[in-house]
Amino acid sequence: DVRCDAAITLVIGGDTAQVIAAATGDARVSKDLLICLPAVLKGAEVEKHTHAVAVLSGIMEKLDAAAKDALAGTVGKWIMDDFLRRFQKDLVLKLGAGAIEPMVAEQKSGAFKALTRRERDAEKGRAMRNLALVVGPLAKPATRAQVAAKIVADFPKTAPLPQPAIEALAELKAEGAAELAKLMLDTKADLAMRREIPAALAFKGDSTAIPKIMPVLRDNNEDVYVRGNILLYMNEVCTKATCGAFADSIYPFLKDEYPSIASANLLLKIVGAGALERVLKDIAPAQALSGGEVNKLVDDRIVPLGEKALPSLAKALRGRNWIGKVLAIRALGKIGGTGEVGALMKLRGDKHRAENWKDETSIGTEATRAVKAIQERRAR
Repeated sequence: DVRCDAAITLVIGGDTAQVIAAATGDARVSKDLLICLPAVLKGAEVEKHTHAVAVLSGIMEKLDAAAKDALAGTVGKWIMDDFLRRFQKDLVLKLGAGAIEPMVAEQKSGAFKALTRRERDAEKGRAMRNLALVVGPLAKPATRAQVAAKIVADFPKTAPLPQPAIEALAELKAEGAAELAKLMLDTKADLAMRREIPAALAFKGDSTAIPKIMPVLRDNNEDVYVRGNILLYMNEVCTKATCGAFADSIYPFLKDEYPSIASANLLLKIVGAGALERVLKDIAPAQALSGGEVNKLVDDRIVPLGEKALPSLAKALRGRNWIGKVLAIRALGKIGGTGEVGALMKLRGDKHRAENWKDETSIGTEATRAVKAIQERRAR
């Protein structure tokens, strides 16, 4: 009608302020504009499209909560295809949760065609990630689960999910993490993809998938990098509350050269002082282990334990694990006292060192440094 034509003319001309003022002053005008503006959006040039989005954003910002919720559903029904094509994330977030359910409900009527049309997997993956970026924070759990299942279903099982699709699932909170866990458990799924999934989960800080993927971590026949990446993921997201029960499954990795440092970090994080004795006894002297990694483990995990660590550190000095001794000596240099100086003094003549370790150091030189550090600390 005339009002629609006038509004479209103003929007195309960039005079968005007048349209917003008219729409927010009269509920009938708001309703009419929400019917008209899709015509501007569909196939519009970038500049005209931007004007139309500005009008919608302006209208939504000026409405009260009740009116916004009432209109959000109407907008959500037609915005899906355009949103996926142009990624109007900010607009949808302004519309709020009221727009999400109608957007997803339009799946059966064709608004999800951007997800299913024949296009390159990477492009389809990006469309899914765009959708997940608004569904994740705004939608109900059931809706997140629906979208997560859709993402996995739309790619052939014989091929890996593209990285954007993996990232999309990670955005969908516990529901997306559950789908990623299923892929981790599928030993027939693409190996490179399974290696990437833990990093996506770690990036979003989600720990809900950990109980589901523990069978993969416990499987000795599983790919070493898949298992190692799970340990790195757990290091990022685990707490004593969420992962303490899985400690027994992690201890064996201390003896494996590749994940030894990651498993030591994790055990000291989720168990604390109770794990230190076994960590120092079993940790493998990995070829890739450098002094920097040792110092980080000492500073981040052992030193914060304080006096609780001293009995295990003292016992490690008498043990046979070379790297365990180095860890103990460096930790004692920072938290040890006069009671530990005697044991360290006895080690000053020990010239043993690991030939495959990057740092040229011996037990004796480490002990000498630690004794000096303790003495200097006492003298202050």
